[in-house]
Amino acid sequence: MVAISHAGSAAALDWNRRGIELARASSDAQARRLLPAMLNNSAWDLHDMGRPAEALMLFEQALAEWTARGKPQQVRVAEWSVARCLRSLGRHGEALARQQALLAEHRRAGSSDGFVNEEIAENLLALGRAEEAQPQFAAQQRAGAVEVVAAPQGQPGGALLQQAPGPADGLPADPVRIHV
Repeated sequence: MVAISHAGSAAALDWNRRGIELARASSDAQARRLLPAMLNNSAWDLHDMGRPAEALMLFEQALAEWTARGKPQQVRVAEWSVARCLRSLGRHGEALARQQALLAEHRRAGSSDGFVNEEIAENLLALGRAEEAQPQFAAQQRAGAVEVVAAPQGQPGGALLQQAPGPADGLPADPVRIHV
């Protein structure tokens, strides 16, 4: 997991590539257990480096790995990541459908995830459906979705990213970073 210390860089991709190759070739269950996490981390590195088409392939592989392992929470996160990457690729209709399916799954389970609401809203906005997006942004704010963001390499600490209350139109303002 050395790659994490180089997040968002070519070095991270190289470390993850090595780890993925080793895990896939290993007969050790503990080594193979790390495979979906390494695929996910590599995908986010590619995404953050502006290479979403490459990232999508790895997000889909991570989803398949989590699905094969029967890990529902990880499957939901992986599905969210695939849909988020589709949004980055401008495939808003597909991304919206996947996020809406996740929302329905959460409702059936009696749970919620503000990040799902946020992605639904972002895709609706991109599709020119701002009025439909507003309740999703409101649900995201009610959920208090908070994302931990790693500090750039070489800087101490990280940051919490929390949605600030929105302007009078009900749409969210820019995120607020709280350094920790």
